[in-house]
Amino acid sequence: MVKNRIFFLDNLRTFIIFLVVLYHSGAVYESSGIFASFWIVDDPATNKLVDIVNLIVDIFMIMTLFFIAGYVAPLSMKNKNLCTFLKFKFKRLLIPWLIAVFTLIPIYKIIFLYSRNLPQENWMTYFHFNNGVFSQSWLWFLPILFFFLGAIAYNNKIFEAEIKSRKLYYIINSISWIPINIYIFFLIFLFTGQIIVSVTFHKFILYFGFHLSLLCLVYIAIETFRLYFNSKGNIWRILNQNSYGVYIIHVIIIGLIALAMLNTGIPSLCKYVILTTVSYSASNLIVYFYKKNFLSFCIKKQFYYL
Repeated sequence: MVKNRIFFLDNLRTFIIFLVVLYHSGAVYESSGIFASFWIVDDPATNKLVDIVNLIVDIFMIMTLFFIAGYVAPLSMKNKNLCTFLKFKFKRLLIPWLIAVFTLIPIYKIIFLYSRNLPQENWMTYFHFNNGVFSQSWLWFLPILFFFLGAIAYNNKIFEAEIKSRKLYYIINSISWIPINIYIFFLIFLFTGQIIVSVTFHKFILYFGFHLSLLCLVYIAIETFRLYFNSKGNIWRILNQNSYGVYIIHVIIIGLIALAMLNTGIPSLCKYVILTTVSYSASNLIVYFYKKNFLSFCIKKQFYYL
């Protein structure tokens, strides 16, 4: 199994989790006001550079995760029978989700209210999801599509083929800034209520720029890690093992650290860098020591009673 494992996909998934932390840290300091009504902490010290970084990261971040999941899922199912596969996924996905619902979501709301100097509410309300639902609406099919694209990529063994030329990789690296800038340009105009030529034309160019940027960035991310980060060093191994746990707990860690810096005189860009690096590092350390100490203790205790 290890011999046939494609390490660059594990490494890429870990990097994308870091981008998720970067994106959510940026939500604290973004200047558009989109996150202000629902995000865990809203710092009045904002920075427009954060907006640009978040816009670019948001294009391909989740889609890349779905693509990787689509590629890895058939292999995972192939090496397990149905009962074992479902049992593994239940332990890995549903149990942490249930724990998070009854612990992390209430903590989220406590920090949310406290950071805005709002009174705490009846404790029963802390177990409800946020009323402000932000989704991709009808565009939700895109992650599903990328999941199946990943499955198709696995079926056709595209990552097992030898890389004969890097020409396409270099070309896309050179020109990907064009659709990204088109997308950002038309999106900014849409936010300000200005329409170029007509609503139909404006939306067409906006969506075209987004999807072309998406394809370029997903391709660049995958090929970059395939070419340069297809290894299994100790640091990658630890970060890869921690990635799912980091994803679950990182928002609360971000909230606590952002809250500590809320009324300080630190420049917003410095806060952004500090929040991202400290949140990612702290989340990894928490998950690492949890696995090393608590889980090993539970396993030893289980064997003791056998």
